[in-house]
Amino acid sequence: RHPNVLDVIDLGEMDSGRLYLVMELLAGETLFHRIYSRPLPLSVLLETMIEVCEGLGAAHEVGIVHRNVSPANIFLLGPESGGGGAIRVKLLDFGIAFIKSEVQLTQPGQVMGTPYYMSPEAVTGLPAAAAMDIYALGITMYEALCGEVPFSGPNFTEVLMKHVTDRARPIEERRPDTPPRLASLVGRCIEKKPVDRPLNMGEIAEELRAVLRELGKRAHRSVAPPPPPLPPSR
Repeated sequence: RHPNVLDVIDLGEMDSGRLYLVMELLAGETLFHRIYSRPLPLSVLLETMIEVCEGLGAAHEVGIVHRNVSPANIFLLGPESGGGGAIRVKLLDFGIAFIKSEVQLTQPGQVMGTPYYMSPEAVTGLPAAAAMDIYALGITMYEALCGEVPFSGPNFTEVLMKHVTDRARPIEERRPDTPPRLASLVGRCIEKKPVDRPLNMGEIAEELRAVLRELGKRAHRSVAPPPPPLPPSR
């Protein structure tokens, strides 16, 4: 349990044999919807990503790798959920999470995740590790800043191969107004080799806080406006 992770209240089996989960009811919108509906202030994006780091960091500490980090699985709570107008974040969908202490249902070499956000090592079927979530978080930040994911294509196979072989176009070229420290952080998160990425979510959160301090508490610059076509359904 963590404030930035969706609460599962109960689980069980009905008389019919169907299994069920009871989860908390959220009011608001996903980060995916927000990115493609209206401009997102940079300060809000930074605050959102800090909370995502806190939730993922807590999961990593107990041996859980999410494996499906994406804007569609980051939920921004509205005032109706008790947020009081402040930005609050819930991580959704741990359905394919890797839990170190549990018996694994997936087989070695099995590819799991959403193609747009999968790390090179996830694409090639290597064992799950926190570095995979760091990569996916980097892709998520790239999309929020630029209005589209760095790797796309006519089919998912091509997208997956681009994660392994292609370099993302630098954010500085696509959004020259991005703070250099933030652009550098995103670039490090989506490095091909896990060893070249930040060590953990705590390190990423500290960098995001530093960028936020540089912007100032009243920063209201906007992230990319919604681009014309929506990407394929996630």
